[in-house]
Amino acid sequence: MKYVGVFALVAFLDFMWAQYIKHTAKANALKSASYSMTVYLLGCLVTITYVEDHKMMIPCALGAFAGTYISAKLEKQKEEP
Repeated sequence: MKYVGVFALVAFLDFMWAQYIKHTAKANALKSASYSMTVYLLGCLVTITYVEDHKMMIPCALGAFAGTYISAKLEKQKEEP
C-alpha cells in the first residue's frame, strides 16, 4: 500500500511541477509561487520516503511519468477545439 501512496504522491508532485512551469512561463507570479511552494513541500516528503527504502524509487519514477503525462494530455485537450 505504501508503494501506491508514493506513486500517487509523485504523480501529483509532477503534475504540480508542470503547472508551476506553465504559470511561470505566463509570468503569473502568485500562481507560480504557490505551485513552487507545493512542489518543494511534496518533494521533501518524497525524498524522505525513498531515502528510507530505496525500492521506492520505482513507484517514484512511474509516478513522475504519470504526472507529466496527465498534465500534458489535459493541456492538449484544452487547446483542441
